[in-house]
Amino acid sequence: MTTHTRLPEHISTDCTQSLKDLLASAERGDIIGLSAAVMMRRGRYFVEIVGAAARDPVLSLGMTFVLADELRAMAADDRTP
Repeated sequence: MTTHTRLPEHISTDCTQSLKDLLASAERGDIIGLSAAVMMRRGRYFVEIVGAAARDPVLSLGMTFVLADELRAMAADDRTP
């Protein structure tokens, strides 16, 4: 059986660079909280809520709605960054 996936099976350079940039910002103290959904190979994923994002779930939820709206627009346009 062949498994089809829209996710690339190679290392995503834009993903690794974004994570490096986020880490550098966090180490400088610019990022104080994070809520994220992380996609992994084979359709796996996990979510993480840490720091100020965990202490202020109402704000984090609002930010998540903004993210959902952006993803909805991308899906409607069938566009990718």
